Amino acid sequence: MSAAGLLLAAALAASGRVVVFPPAGPDRGAPGWIGAAVEETLPRALQRAGIKALPASDRRRALEALGITGPLATRATGVRVADAFEARYILFGSWDLGAGELALTLEPFDVAAAERQAPLVAKGPLEDLGRLVAELARELAGRDPASPSVPFAALRALGEGLAGRDPQSRIEGVGRALALHAGYPEATLALARLLYDNGRFAEAREVLAGPGQEATFERERIFLDGACLLYLGRHPEADVVYARLAASDPTASVLANRAIARLRRPDAAGGSSTLLRQALEKAPFASELPFGLGFAHFVEGDAEAAVFWLRDAVRYAPSDARARLALSWALRGTAQADEADEQWRAAKALDPTLESERLADPKRRLERILPSETALLLDPERRSDPRRVLRER
Repeated sequence: MSAAGLLLAAALAASGRVVVFPPAGPDRGAPGWIGAAVEETLPRALQRAGIKALPASDRRRALEALGITGPLATRATGVRVADAFEARYILFGSWDLGAGELALTLEPFDVAAAERQAPLVAKGPLEDLGRLVAELARELAGRDPASPSVPFAALRALGEGLAGRDPQSRIEGVGRALALHAGYPEATLALARLLYDNGRFAEAREVLAGPGQEATFERERIFLDGACLLYLGRHPEADVVYARLAASDPTASVLANRAIARLRRPDAAGGSSTLLRQALEKAPFASELPFGLGFAHFVEGDAEAAVFWLRDAVRYAPSDARARLALSWALRGTAQADEADEQWRAAKALDPTLESERLADPKRRLERILPSETALLLDPERRSDPRRVLRER
């Protein structure tokens, strides 16, 4: 490895999260199945090598939350996503296929320095795509990612599935990758997340429990399984799952999901708002947590505290209909009934399906379940607000 490569590897290892965007096709065309395959497998290879690369599913979730669409990312888009996860490096790229040879190029971008690094290029037959990804990961990380050998047919099926036009075609396509190579870790996690995103939680749990479990991704697998349990209403089991994760590393996301489990446990002694407060101390600018803390206070019967935190959620996300609905409910428990009606009307205008939800209902499950530990999007506006500290309670 060159001296420049060693410096880049050291910088990536020390930088925190790295965001991988799908490489563009020829002439800046759509990424296609090759780009989709690289987007999914390169972060996993980097994770195996000890780099904190953001899974592709979380990058897509960030784009959705930011309201960004389109097959290709601009540099400005990349920087917004990197800021949302406090990532130092973005990996853009491109691929080209000519004369039977695939050329895969990565262009690292240092967000803090606003500087492009020297590109990395790997070339070989199309059938060596998996090897080329591992080669690039090795160059980026400065060590061998020890990626398992995967048949090209399975890797291609994974890419084609992820590039599908609709949810069902994506699920079926990634399922084909698992059928071609049972225990394919990347396909296992991708399929489980697709099923989860489409509300098929029991099926997602079946995939997570099957072959394809790998030590590097064990915590991610367990976290997603716990999220499925929450959606299935199996809150005591989810509470146990997140308590175990918290015992080894009580991250903000783990604490937030455990709070949801305890909020709905009939045999729990409360403590949801306490857990969410602890989560906010760890991630004070996370966009999901003020709503979670406010709604927990509402369910626990503390209307004043609920109003305080739900106001905070609405302040930074005024188009969030459910946050406004929850705020209207909390306000009805105070002496501010007029404002409660205003917030309910605003919520109804944003989402007409909420018209029948005027009356407060603590049993209504508005809480937001997090799908992964890296899914707590940081809010740059909240982070830069000098009045934020004064409003903490």
